[in-house]
Amino acid sequence: MSNIWFVSDAHLGHRNIAAMRPEFVTAADNDEHIIRHWTELVTKRDTVYCLGDMAFNEDALARILTLPGRKILVKGNHDVCAGNFESSVYEKILGLEKYKKIWLSHAPIHPTELRGKVNVHGHIHRANIVDPRYFNICPESLELRYGRPMITLVELRTWNTERFPNYYTP
Repeated sequence: MSNIWFVSDAHLGHRNIAAMRPEFVTAADNDEHIIRHWTELVTKRDTVYCLGDMAFNEDALARILTLPGRKILVKGNHDVCAGNFESSVYEKILGLEKYKKIWLSHAPIHPTELRGKVNVHGHIHRANIVDPRYFNICPESLELRYGRPMITLVELRTWNTERFPNYYTP
């Protein structure tokens, strides 16, 4: 059976990411942490939605290419690598995606655009929106809850039920 995974803001190859993630001492530690979890959790049959700011240079992008799973990128503000190489890494490259009853984006979308759906996003790192329609899946947020920088669709649904038992879940 295959799983659907979500990850955002890996910031692979970002030299100054350690300033944002004090639990990782160096940028290399951040990269190894993200990659170790990905290789331990994701199978080649799984789909991984990458919600932006994944790789800061072509070397980091080349590492993503070697990781298991079908990879779909929803571009973030730091995904600026050459398009030809990027298209060899990701099966699809999107700006915004509707998956089932979920909006997938890099940054949170405006509440009036939700139209009865929830928004799974990254971009805001440690900040959280206190609204049951938004899920911040930045590594800083997921590490506190799951001890890893990725989340499955099943876990996402459970998380919303725990947070807001009377609210519609994706």
